[in-house]
Amino acid sequence: RVHGLLRNVKGTIADADWDAIVLAAIEVHNKAGRPKAADKYVAQLLSTSAIVSALIACDKLKSAYLEAVKVRSVDEIRRIRAAAFATNADRVVALCDKYLATAGSGGGVGPA
Repeated sequence: RVHGLLRNVKGTIADADWDAIVLAAIEVHNKAGRPKAADKYVAQLLSTSAIVSALIACDKLKSAYLEAVKVRSVDEIRRIRAAAFATNADRVVALCDKYLATAGSGGGVGPA
């Protein structure tokens, strides 16, 4: 059903609205315990921020990190670092700290 709805509205709404609808679908699938179903919608997102949000929601922090690095988004790296810190994903925290240190923003201990 969701796929049909998305197919019907694609191209008829603004990109930000599209991302909001797709993110809502991802959230519904995650809450229903269907992470694989949620995961398939990530590729339909348009903005980096929405992609990062979806990957964080799907607990794919390293993928979120790689997406943010592709576009050199320090703000997204900080957001991913905070999510990684909250879930004890130490490897991703370390990756974020290293990136932030080289970007001149500093890493540090605790949420950024």
